[in-house]
Amino acid sequence: MDSHYPYVEEKTGRRYGLWDITRPGGAAKGNPRYEIFGITKYWRYSKENMERKIADGRVIQPNPGSIPREIRYLDESKGAPLSTIWTDINPINSQALEDSGYPTQKPEALLERILSISSDEGQLVLDCFSGSGTTAVVAEKMDRRWIACDLSRFGVSITRKRLLSVAGLKPFMVQNLGKYERQVWQVAEFGDQAEARTQAYRHFILDLYRAKPMQGYAWLHGVRNGRMVHVGTVDSPVTTGDVKQIAMEFRRAAGTGKQAPKNSSVDVLGWDFAFELNEVSREEAARANIDMRFVRIPREVLEKRAVE
Repeated sequence: MDSHYPYVEEKTGRRYGLWDITRPGGAAKGNPRYEIFGITKYWRYSKENMERKIADGRVIQPNPGSIPREIRYLDESKGAPLSTIWTDINPINSQALEDSGYPTQKPEALLERILSISSDEGQLVLDCFSGSGTTAVVAEKMDRRWIACDLSRFGVSITRKRLLSVAGLKPFMVQNLGKYERQVWQVAEFGDQAEARTQAYRHFILDLYRAKPMQGYAWLHGVRNGRMVHVGTVDSPVTTGDVKQIAMEFRRAAGTGKQAPKNSSVDVLGWDFAFELNEVSREEAARANIDMRFVRIPREVLEKRAVE
């Protein structure tokens, strides 16, 4: 639109473009030749029609000595049916404000067009290969509900960062669906009974970590070389709230009982960690005067041969 109708009338606010009205010459072409505004050319219109358009202000000379052109308004254009090949949307270049550095990022204008013709406000948009998150970002801006999925943690991180820059952003959740694979593994390995299964799972992870199990605590599950150990669940990532609970229980346990911590240190084992965890949790641990270390449980734990 901007390329064909780049001008706006100050008085009316109507968008318009200037179009070529010259035509090829020669007797075989049959186009009239005459002079207007001091310019002699072969023209699209007869002299009579041209004079009428000049009188109506529809043909003008943009600059002294330039070739006359016809004014056409966008609001008068019927347009053309949209084809299946869209060449009017430019790819993202490295200087674009929306560029995230993701190699396959699509322009927001492209997704705006797709969502505008395929969905209404409030409807749900699903992108199973979200990449840099353009679909989710545009859906959020266009007041659609959305679900975005990707195997790449980098892609998920970029998507989250872009979403947080959207004005009026509504709450959303970053969920790791890898937990379902771990849930199946947990049931297969440690049985159907929830409490017994949880205890067996924790003992299994503590054994692999060369830590000794502890009893009587909700958030502190073992000890290794004088450091307390927390084992994260298979269902969800370790969150800031978990860290706060670990720190609170550590403070209550310090100096009490036979299994009380001997030094201010905790290893937090987890399959996944919330995106915002690092800085916030370190601040929380520092306030509690705890040396807290985060250790990722490797996926190979799910494979018997790797464990052996």
